[in-house]
Parts: sequence; C-alpha cells; structure tokens
Amino acid sequence: MDFLIGRAGKVPQCDVNFCDLRLQAIALLDQLCVYTLRATSQREELYKNFIEEASRLYADALVNDKSEVSKLVDLYALIARMKILSSDAVIEAAEKAGRLILDTYLSPNRTFVDLPDLINEMDPLRDFSEACRRELQSADRR
Repeated sequence: MDFLIGRAGKVPQCDVNFCDLRLQAIALLDQLCVYTLRATSQREELYKNFIEEASRLYADALVNDKSEVSKLVDLYALIARMKILSSDAVIEAAEKAGRLILDTYLSPNRTFVDLPDLINEMDPLRDFSEACRRELQSADRR
C-alpha cells in the first residue's frame, strides 16, 4: 500500500469516489441478477408450455392416425423459441420429442389393450425433462 502514499507522506487526492464506484458495481450486479432470474423464469415457462403441449399431442397421436398440421404448429413454435433461449441439448431433446409425436401420428392407433406394451414409452419427454433440469441447474450454479 506504500505506492498510494505520495512524496509528502500523504495519500494523493483522487477524483474517483470509491464509494460511488462501489454503489455502481452493486447496482450493476443487482441488474444482472434480475436479468438472470427473468431469463430463467422465461425458460421455465417455455419448458412448461412445451411439456403440456407435447403431452397433449402425444396422447392425441396414440389414438388418432390423422393430425391437422395446425395442431403441430404450436409445438414447433415453442421449439423455435427454444432455439433462441436454450442450450443445444434442450433443443435436440425437444426436436426428438416432436419427431416422436409425428411418428406416433403416422403409426397405427393404440387402444387400452395396448397399454402394457406402451409402459416403456409412457415417458416420451424424459430426455427433454432431464436436459431442461441439467440446464436450469447449471444456470443456478453461476
């Protein structure tokens, strides 16, 4: 700290008010925290909407072999939003779920009797949910 002392043995005058700088830094950190929380909240809402829409479409695809393109538009709009906000792993898992739904529409209808065979397929969004959890947990650690 000797380098702060001038030739006359006094601390030289400085135009910088360190208290002001500290308050500015705190304000910037506060804004960053608000931004990070808002971004996380947006992603959580997006993922929730995707899970609800994909679940509804998957259930519909199991019992119907015809789908109107308009039913799939909302799902792919959510995926497009993820391409802006989300990690590659989340996007890939969402696209995989979308392909599964489309393939399910193209396959023969299922009935209640088919339920035992469907048990292994009953969580078509597992990869998506796990990718989202990993992404949100890594954001929390920052």
